[in-house]
Amino acid sequence: MFLPKRYASAQITWTGIFCFLVLLLFASHFYLERIAYLDLAMHVFDFLINDKLFIQNKRFVAAATQIWPLLGFRTGLPLDAVLRLYSLAFVGYYFAVFLISAYLFRNEHVALAVPLLFTLLISNTFYWAQSEFPQALAALLLYYAGVSKLAPLPYNWRTLLLLLLIPVGIYGHPLLLLPFTFLWGYDYLLNRRFTDWLYYLTLLIAVFCYWLRNHDIAATSYEGQRMNLWENLVQFYPNYFTLAGNTELLQLCQTRYYMFPVLLIVITSYYAWRRPAGWGARLAWIWAFTIGYAEVVVITHPEHTDITYLENLYLPLGLCVAIPLTMEVLPSFRWPRLAVGLLLVVFGLRLIAIWQAHVPYSRYTHWLDSTLAYTRQFPEQKFIIDQANLDPQHQRIVSWASPYESLLLSARHSPDSTRQLFVTNDVPALVGSAIPQDAVATPWGPPLSYRALPWQYMRPQPSSYRTLNTPPPADTAALATYMQERRDTQLKFVAISAPLRANKLRLLTLRITPPAAKVLHSGLHTPYPTVFTYRYFSSENWPQAAEVLTTPLEIDVEKEWTQDVPIIGPHEPGNYVLEVVLTSQNYHDWPVKLRIPIEAKP
Repeated sequence: MFLPKRYASAQITWTGIFCFLVLLLFASHFYLERIAYLDLAMHVFDFLINDKLFIQNKRFVAAATQIWPLLGFRTGLPLDAVLRLYSLAFVGYYFAVFLISAYLFRNEHVALAVPLLFTLLISNTFYWAQSEFPQALAALLLYYAGVSKLAPLPYNWRTLLLLLLIPVGIYGHPLLLLPFTFLWGYDYLLNRRFTDWLYYLTLLIAVFCYWLRNHDIAATSYEGQRMNLWENLVQFYPNYFTLAGNTELLQLCQTRYYMFPVLLIVITSYYAWRRPAGWGARLAWIWAFTIGYAEVVVITHPEHTDITYLENLYLPLGLCVAIPLTMEVLPSFRWPRLAVGLLLVVFGLRLIAIWQAHVPYSRYTHWLDSTLAYTRQFPEQKFIIDQANLDPQHQRIVSWASPYESLLLSARHSPDSTRQLFVTNDVPALVGSAIPQDAVATPWGPPLSYRALPWQYMRPQPSSYRTLNTPPPADTAALATYMQERRDTQLKFVAISAPLRANKLRLLTLRITPPAAKVLHSGLHTPYPTVFTYRYFSSENWPQAAEVLTTPLEIDVEKEWTQDVPIIGPHEPGNYVLEVVLTSQNYHDWPVKLRIPIEAKP
């Protein structure tokens, strides 16, 4: 039989449409931060080279998003348009699951769980969009939107089509069996499927697919190395709840994922107050999965500190609140406008959080774009940068994929503008690898010949690699002369839009202009590297207490160059003079200084 899964007012469902329209706007605006970054930059490059889907570890669910940029290239769309299309494809896929669930399956309850799932515990992962886990979760919710409306499950073609979604989801990520089990158990208790024998079969199919998946994928693969639950269960027994990951998750729930505990309390209060039939078992199931799943992530990643990756793994916790909220709590509201108001508040707050998370990603994209523009003064088209020179205070996001990212960012303007920046921790090894002039280096594998690049999108000219971090003189006598010749170097802040904060880190943008025909060398592998430092002076012209950071030049400066310099405010609020100095570390300051009055607030 068909179960009613419609809300009393269509406006409740419309809030989900509003959420996805905003997410589509974000995906279009931040398309470079999302696509010309990390794995997706490599995926796009692979599409260009091999003209086929880039499916890893048999995670076939990724085809739902990869097909669109591939079709874009095959139809000759401009590279910039394909990058934007790929960014929209992810949100578009989730939006399609929402629309099919709400208007084809007529299950508005599960449909509304889709935008909740993709906002409640999402901030950084919006910009790290490549993971197959959320894509598999979307397939799981599409399956559940069909199954939860049928009780008992009929033996017909409709059920067969839904069952085909189970292996798609399970193969999408090794952890997907757990959220599948949560939904299976929750619906088993909610709809009392005690004699629904076909429903039992769905769980057996999921377990079999999980077993088959583990036997299909080599133990030496990436995910085989990451999912080490059983070994860690033995290693950390019985101290699971004392692992540092538990404290980190609680801190994240207080700062980033604050709506998750709030809604969990709302759902718990609803069950305790309204006491619907079977409420105790469902509440126990929700809390058991919340704690159990969180511990699985903590135990399998006891020392993992990458917030973005952990956020991706914690996504299924959103189901613990999204499903009971949309299936039971919202339908119980006597006045639908209250439900609409609650959802608009939740979506609004989470969308703001997603917007705010763009800052380090946008900084990185802007830096990469600016550096590419700076290199156009040189005859070479391929460049090497030392990772040690970049962002010592980690105010930008870190990436291993700069060879791919820079090729895409430069070629999107014109095929003839293609350039490559290779950021590496081992400059000597890359320099000594003797890469041919008509080839580009890649993070893994041999150099890629220009002949393999699609000429309609990338047409770099033969070129050697130029190192953008060369050292200043290592001899103090030569260094003194070197500094004196560059005494006319000009420093200027681009803008200081707001007061500093006492003891708080702030990025200030500094413009560096060297004297004509003089290069400021930025290499750090020398006894006396060139860095920026700073100090504060009060009205007595005496240095004031402050934590002082040193920041290296990011690249060799031959013409005007702009870079961010991290500065920590003085210990005490007040009015000061900030002095920024260019110095040869372990030697002495240059005769190059910038002094400006600043205000430090508490």
